[in-house]
Amino acid sequence: MISARRIYAVVVSVGVVLLIAGQATAGDMCASSDSTAVVPCPHGTNTPGCCKAKAACHPTTVNTQAFAQMIASNTPMTIVDARSGKYDDGRRIPGAQQLAPDAKEEDIAKALPDKNAMIVVYCASIKCPASAELAKRLIALGYTKVHRYPSGIEGWITAGYTVTNVTAQQIAAGKTVTSCNVK
Repeated sequence: MISARRIYAVVVSVGVVLLIAGQATAGDMCASSDSTAVVPCPHGTNTPGCCKAKAACHPTTVNTQAFAQMIASNTPMTIVDARSGKYDDGRRIPGAQQLAPDAKEEDIAKALPDKNAMIVVYCASIKCPASAELAKRLIALGYTKVHRYPSGIEGWITAGYTVTNVTAQQIAAGKTVTSCNVK
């Protein structure tokens, strides 16, 4: 029955509309890719531009074992620690750089120049919102391959993987840790 389904309109180009049927909850609306129209969002957010055909509203998640395998196999990616301020204790998953969710757009562009590169963000733990906030912000800025490691540094350590430590001076200077020692 039609009332059990919602019809999604995704603006493909000027004057051309593609209709896709799917499930949704009430109020799932977001801006179209050109931000001129509001269309139902299959992802349930109101993020402007989230209904672009090339990018979803939400990052995919990766578990500890998969993330460790990605690092061990030298999968091309940028690892980003979303912790900042008093929450940044200097411990990093090997190869990670720090970038706060509220970083300036020019700082994000400098740290992550390729919007099509794989990016994995993490923070302190499953309870920490920083990685989700940063991941959603990156997607809104047009990054296309954003993944989130929700277990964070605590999940990484609990699983027995090594971390690197950066000094307070390195944190202040925005230094990237490049060593990679995975169990």
